[in-house]
Amino acid sequence: MDGNERPAAVSRLYTLGAKIIRMYVDHEKRFVFLHIPKTAGMSILNALGTSDRDCDSHGLPDRLDPKLMGYVRFCFVRNPYERVLSAYLYSKRMAEAGRGVKNHFVRRKILKYKYDSFSDFVVYGMTEELVNRNLHFQKQLRWIRIGCPNFIGRLETIDDDIDRVSKLIGQTLVLGRKNASYNREERKARRASGITYRNEYNSKAKRKIHELYADDLRYLNYKFFEH
Repeated sequence: MDGNERPAAVSRLYTLGAKIIRMYVDHEKRFVFLHIPKTAGMSILNALGTSDRDCDSHGLPDRLDPKLMGYVRFCFVRNPYERVLSAYLYSKRMAEAGRGVKNHFVRRKILKYKYDSFSDFVVYGMTEELVNRNLHFQKQLRWIRIGCPNFIGRLETIDDDIDRVSKLIGQTLVLGRKNASYNREERKARRASGITYRNEYNSKAKRKIHELYADDLRYLNYKFFEH
């Protein structure tokens, strides 16, 4: 392969100054997967036959390389209320295990203040600075505005939407379950008992997420479902 030839597939961490955006680019099949954290991205990367482990860091302007605009571009999104809870549970688990605490603002904060509940973390710990600084809490519109996806799937309908992606990219994708914030048995038990993300929010926390993620909620047409 000469110096001008591109590899068939490249998985990278693209940076915007101090910010990061993840995407997987397959030049052979001509598609771009915009990897928004906490939206089953690891499962999708696994289905694509890759992972984040081989990511490199590269600069990215405020929009995609025009050469990629002719590719199929897709991403998956998630209700911000549920996504923030997932990000918190993941960060809390990593913090309590002592993993990456030194370099992670949110994990240090969780250990320092020992919040009594998820709602306390949202009300007293979450700020615009936290949302902007931490990849797992950043607004989903960052990826959408930069990558201009022509297909946006939803975690809530992922089985149907991943079939649509398979047809778009010409590759059959079979999802496993990777990097879940709490295990499959616990998720099943929570659903059976009627416990969902809604049970984790008090009124102040719900209002705080509505303020911090107003753009995501409005653009992606999500709301806090009472039932």
